[in-house]
Amino acid sequence: MTVYVAILKGRQPYLQALAEASDQVKSIIRPLIEVFPRRGDTEVKRLITRLAGQIKAQTLADVDMCFDTQPLASYFGPSGRSEALRRLTDELGVHAFRPVVHLGDTGEDLEELREVIADQQMGLCLRIPLSFAHNLDYPRDLFDLLGLVGESPERTDVILECGHCEAPAETHRQLTQPMRRLLEYEWHTLTIAAGSFPSPKDFKPPPEPCITRLPRAESELWCRVSTAWRTVDYGDYGIDHASAPPADGEQPAPNLRYASGQQWCLYYWPKDSRGRHSTFYPLCRALMRSPEWPRSGPAFSWGDEQIAAAAQEERGPGGGAQWKAFALSHYLALVTSTLQQDAREEDGYVSMP
Repeated sequence: MTVYVAILKGRQPYLQALAEASDQVKSIIRPLIEVFPRRGDTEVKRLITRLAGQIKAQTLADVDMCFDTQPLASYFGPSGRSEALRRLTDELGVHAFRPVVHLGDTGEDLEELREVIADQQMGLCLRIPLSFAHNLDYPRDLFDLLGLVGESPERTDVILECGHCEAPAETHRQLTQPMRRLLEYEWHTLTIAAGSFPSPKDFKPPPEPCITRLPRAESELWCRVSTAWRTVDYGDYGIDHASAPPADGEQPAPNLRYASGQQWCLYYWPKDSRGRHSTFYPLCRALMRSPEWPRSGPAFSWGDEQIAAAAQEERGPGGGAQWKAFALSHYLALVTSTLQQDAREEDGYVSMP
């Protein structure tokens, strides 16, 4: 079964969507959580205590996760990432997660991470940007890196990251040489990750209700990848752009980042005349009348249940964090159901029309 590596921000809506996911979703998902500070975070301890508390409160401690704390280095100094991983170990316990290392990490970085990796005893996750992969001296560069943290390829999850993808055919062509070299070795898992959700800077408050449909380039890329390399796993960035999250404190107009098949469907409604979110209700009604709405309706995911309840005005309109949780919940269900359908078709089962 193909594993789904969802690269997600370590924020409340993303953790909530994971917590509310069905057993079907949880059975094949391996989230990689990127740990970013919020505005007002002045120390690593406070940030990790909050994150670990959310994970435990959402009963996510048993989910197979990786944690990437590299973003903290630019806020708290180079030792911030290793301190965060040590505090996550203290909060969540050993055997709780795989630490993430990067191809560009220095020997000093890796020396600090070595102890955490040894304590967790879960192996590690190695992120390799496709833009750097062509310059690797295989296998020396990768094996030198693994040697510095005391791990082997057999205990390493490799993620070859394409980042933001706009031209699937060209990206697939660029993958050919790095994949040929990577497949010469026995990794624990090998994942190709890409995303095509637009950048936050492209979002502008709409003057009137607006539905924008864009191609999901990562879906087309996966069709090519899964045909060429059947043993690789699928990865993406959920309902986000591959870049860092926008600043905290933004109050967006009602919106849903909804996905369907080969398309992103971006629903944006302006705020009501009082600057509030009551227009989320007609947004949800419009979505439920659209071809994007799943045939199983609210039963498709927890997020779709919440959207249907809002369409009937049986719950409050919520805000940006809730809308992200609803949309991500739907997206996780969509991706996992697609991967499982692909697996059934490979095994000779005929999928439902």
